[in-house]
Amino acid sequence: MRNASRRRKAILAVALASCAILNTGCWNRVEINDIGISIAAALDTAPNHRVRFSEQIALPGRMSGGRGASAENKPYFTFSGVGLDLGDAMQNIQQHMSRELFLAHRRIFLISEDIARENLKKYLDEVSRNPQSRLRTSIAITRGKAYPYLRTQFPFETIPAEGLRKVLFGVSSNYRMDLKQLMIMLASPTGDAYVPMIKMETPSPHDKPNFTANGIVVFHQGRMVGELNDELANGVLWLRKQLKTDTLTTTIPKHPGKISCEMMRSQTKYKVTMKNGHPAIDVNITPEGTVWENNTDLNLDDPNAIDLVEEMFSRQTKTVLEEALHKLQHDYDADIVDFGERVHHAFPKQWPALVKHWDQEFANMPVTVQVDWKIRRVGMTGSSTVER
Repeated sequence: MRNASRRRKAILAVALASCAILNTGCWNRVEINDIGISIAAALDTAPNHRVRFSEQIALPGRMSGGRGASAENKPYFTFSGVGLDLGDAMQNIQQHMSRELFLAHRRIFLISEDIARENLKKYLDEVSRNPQSRLRTSIAITRGKAYPYLRTQFPFETIPAEGLRKVLFGVSSNYRMDLKQLMIMLASPTGDAYVPMIKMETPSPHDKPNFTANGIVVFHQGRMVGELNDELANGVLWLRKQLKTDTLTTTIPKHPGKISCEMMRSQTKYKVTMKNGHPAIDVNITPEGTVWENNTDLNLDDPNAIDLVEEMFSRQTKTVLEEALHKLQHDYDADIVDFGERVHHAFPKQWPALVKHWDQEFANMPVTVQVDWKIRRVGMTGSSTVER
């Protein structure tokens, strides 16, 4: 009995010693002073079929103190590397850095117009494979080269990456696009996608360059095939049920001046039908809005005036939606409004035959759009203060 007890104690001691060996603490730790935290990235083409990749690295020590960032004391630094592909270019960046590149805090990924026209899919492979990459990183296409945007100081923000992200995806923006959403769209049966575009502009020769949102880029089978301006881009988001807010301005026949309305909410309903083996879609949209400004002679306390304004806003919205659909169906052959998915859900048995030639089906598909605006609020006064 004593020998058995001693044997059990010896086994227990060995087990505890083994646990102590396995739990050796932070043996693989990486100190924060040894990593370079990426907050933004930019991808461009380079000569000889190479790519140029740029990373904007945060310098936390220069972000405190409440002082504005000067040219000599910027709270960020931008590294660039050229390589045969994205991974090779990133390795070249790492060779120029004294710290290990850390990608988990990257907020925005910029891709140049040239890369978008070439083939976007092959450049997203590294991003999806790298365990440090976050698929919630926002993505945008740049007008021209992408890396200059990482070096352009933006008002109100000490770091260009934060200005870029807020301009494109802030509270006043309708766009919501990250790497995960883009990959899902590109991997769909139709393979069509859209990405917001940003451009650089200089209001006057004496002003510093600034950047602003510039509609969306349309992709078909991974390649950029065209663009839609802000107005038509909002039409696409309306059809995708993703439009959060919009402000419309219109004129009223026989009533000089203009009137503006902000959309508060909207309801979009679809009806998919099949005739002779070919699909058709009816779209019914009911927006509700608030009058922002009235420079006409209409008195908005009059129900007949409200009916007239609602009719004009309905016509204008319908025109925008039909123009956006015309470009997608006949100019770009890109189903970025997810009509294919709606046909799939409505007619799952017919979908396998339709998807084989969906480009042709989408281009020829009849789409009927109906818009019925409702003005819910007219503000604190009915008639225009100017006309009184």
